[in-house]
Amino acid sequence: MAISELKLPEHLSAHEFASPPLLAESLAEVVVAHLRDGIEARGHASLVVSGGRSPVMFFQALTRRVLDWSKVTITLADERWVPVTHADSNEGLVKRYLLQGSVAKAKFIGLYRATESQEESAAQADEALAELGDIDVLVLGMGDDGHTASLFPASPGLAEALEENNPKRCVPMLAPSVPHQRLSTTRSLLAGARYPILSIQGQGKLDTLRTALAGDDLAQMPVRAFLNAPLGIFWCPWKQGSAAMTPERKALMQDKVKQIDALAATARILPVIVINSESEILPLADALAAGGLTALEVTLRSQYGLKAIKLLREHRPNLLVGAGTVLDRDMLKAVEDVGAQFVVTPGCTQDMLEAGVDSPLPLLPGVATASEIMMGYALGYRRFKLFPAEISGGVGAIKAFGGPFGDVRFCPTGGVNTSNLNTYMSLPNVMCVGGTWMLDKAWIKAGQWDQVEQCSREALALLG
Repeated sequence: MAISELKLPEHLSAHEFASPPLLAESLAEVVVAHLRDGIEARGHASLVVSGGRSPVMFFQALTRRVLDWSKVTITLADERWVPVTHADSNEGLVKRYLLQGSVAKAKFIGLYRATESQEESAAQADEALAELGDIDVLVLGMGDDGHTASLFPASPGLAEALEENNPKRCVPMLAPSVPHQRLSTTRSLLAGARYPILSIQGQGKLDTLRTALAGDDLAQMPVRAFLNAPLGIFWCPWKQGSAAMTPERKALMQDKVKQIDALAATARILPVIVINSESEILPLADALAAGGLTALEVTLRSQYGLKAIKLLREHRPNLLVGAGTVLDRDMLKAVEDVGAQFVVTPGCTQDMLEAGVDSPLPLLPGVATASEIMMGYALGYRRFKLFPAEISGGVGAIKAFGGPFGDVRFCPTGGVNTSNLNTYMSLPNVMCVGGTWMLDKAWIKAGQWDQVEQCSREALALLG
């Protein structure tokens, strides 16, 4: 179904595009035109944008537009209550992709404050937003559950946030996914935007929009609060098999390579974990962390994989928690939803590689041949998991790959242990290794967490 097939009320205008890059370029053009009108009329203009990964192409497109950005104020519709340096920070995303070049001259009002409580941070953000003035352009996104900004169904503060005459500009909210604590601008602030836009992509979002239009319960689908007034809806389908490497996608992949390099610098040894009972999730992670292994690949080989990732992200925020044995798009979406911070696959298909390009998470695809490396290389991948390492040629294969693929680095996994650990890590194109030898099934079954900790510590000690 296309958006043109929806029966939209007259006050809603639909704009359909063939692909995400085309949507981003057109959206940037429209936004800048309205900001320019605001500057000409009032000497200043304001822009409110949404976070997450979906707007990155739009942000990059804005940086290529000519405008007197020194006369523009930019803020966020919502924020995760995490430091700006955190991977989940919307402000961090805006600074990396939007506040670049001439756009860096714009005034930016961040929502996060390093306070003792989320409520105090929201109160300080509320005061700061007093400087925003009337909003010229608002660009919202929408979740599959019908939330927009951080106005989530069933959040304790939703009723207040949706009040039409609420004097507050920013309120604390809770999200169903990690990080749970959010800061959201209120309906009363956002509803005053001169030109509001809803930017969505994919058939799933179109289905959500159709459901939202069919009802009027704001608490059930908060995006409905913005569907009763003039709104421009920008939509494009996701096209599988069409991940053309535009400049925007190349920049995204380069950023993901940096994220994986940072992970490898922290990890060096990546435990590949299979969870067999819910009771072992936290003590196992604690034992590995106590031994110095603070980046974990939790596989989806058991029914507890997704639950483990979610639990660790909620209760062990200082760990880097990734998802392994991710085999298709549905599994990728599932691990995104529970808060995984990176993704590892045992092999690669064209579809999985393309899904990884547009995923918000850095993906480390499994390879065993030069052809598979080339397939990923064409899409911007430069970091791979060699799996199963020993069966696929091990040290010799990695040395051979170093010739034609000079800028590629590997995480060999499968058959790696203390007897060959140093040999692998001595190779210049090995960034880290994955392994299971510190996860002896007998130790885990008996709850011998001290053995897991000791084995982890000894492995790191071998690396010096």
